[in-house]
Amino acid sequence: MSSTARLSSPIRLFLMGVVLIALLLVHLPVQAAEKRIEVPVKLTVAPGNYELGDEITLEAVTERMGDSYEVKTGDKLGELHVETTLEEGKYISRMSFLAEYIGEKTFDYSISMYGDGQEWVGHASVSIRVKDNTPPMLPSVDSKLLKTPKSPSLSPPIPLT
Repeated sequence: MSSTARLSSPIRLFLMGVVLIALLLVHLPVQAAEKRIEVPVKLTVAPGNYELGDEITLEAVTERMGDSYEVKTGDKLGELHVETTLEEGKYISRMSFLAEYIGEKTFDYSISMYGDGQEWVGHASVSIRVKDNTPPMLPSVDSKLLKTPKSPSLSPPIPLT
């Protein structure tokens, strides 16, 4: 009986260690997720009727949290110039790009701020409509109609016998 008790003791310790590690691995992501805090972002675009080739400027305002930040934007709109400054305790990101696409496009903006072992994230999106500024094309015909006389036949068909 004592030999089975000795064999089960290392197995029992191994299983307890596996359970403890599993509990720690499950608990750590929950703690990391709790330190991520959502913050509001105000994303504005100047109102107007944008046409192909116009410069569009957007502005995102976020309350400053933490010591550092990272800005991410959607890259569907072509070449985008982003400049972020700190003014009166707020991060202000100004973005400008040329309207290269006709139709409605959605612009996505997100900012992540880090400090004191925490992360603050903010997301916003806005739709921008770009009109087609090319004038409508009407079909036109610039050619002349020529009438030619009926072409003469060369010779009557020869019957084969």
